[in-house]
Amino acid sequence: MHKYMPKHSLHLIPGRYDFVIYNDQELEVTKERIRYFQQQVERLQQLETKPQNYQLLVGGFRAEIDRMNLEVREYLSLHPSELKERGARVADKSVLCLFDSLKD
Repeated sequence: MHKYMPKHSLHLIPGRYDFVIYNDQELEVTKERIRYFQQQVERLQQLETKPQNYQLLVGGFRAEIDRMNLEVREYLSLHPSELKERGARVADKSVLCLFDSLKD
């Protein structure tokens, strides 16, 4: 796995599959990944000569940076006790979904 790709667990939340930050280690990895993506955008900004091509090339990076910044903001808005509670609820639902998928 790439150095800047987080090793998040796939946390199951009813109605959506998403990466969610659950601890300080995942927070740091996500912040590193944001910095890495920003550096890629800066590099493309210097190298690409056509504005239209630049916009097409960086669109995905910018969307991912925005998504990860929202994750960081959500994580930082929660008290540690809320994070533990959220993690326990998600873990319980993930186990139930796993057992349901094994039945089929």
